[in-house]
Amino acid sequence: MQHRTAFSRKDIRPRRHTGFTLVEIMIVVLIIGVLLNIALPSFVAARDKSQARSCVKNMNNFLVAKEQYAMDNKVPASSAIAVTWGNISPYVRSSPSTDPALGPHCPSSATLYYNFNPIGTVPSCQYYQPAGNPLAIHQL
Repeated sequence: MQHRTAFSRKDIRPRRHTGFTLVEIMIVVLIIGVLLNIALPSFVAARDKSQARSCVKNMNNFLVAKEQYAMDNKVPASSAIAVTWGNISPYVRSSPSTDPALGPHCPSSATLYYNFNPIGTVPSCQYYQPAGNPLAIHQL
């Protein structure tokens, strides 16, 4: 007759772990944090560059709209007649969110609007203060 002990060989097998240890989870979180620190500055720089390009494009469109307004109304290009959004809005395709009195806002700030400036001058943006050529705000 065989003598059986209280524990059989099946009970001695090591158990399989069904989860992650705290150290493993901390290493994964650390790796994700390092990757975010590497990637985040490039995303912010890309967003800023995109907003600057959009601002320059808008100012270029406003300049063309002012020239079209001046030609349609026979206003000399050298005159210092003030231009408002109401004057040039028919010449610019705008979004539904455009303020009817002030015109579109700068892509970099929802509270700053463009200065259309008199005919014969270049429009400007309150957010970007160009030095030299206003339509070359950044080396894009």
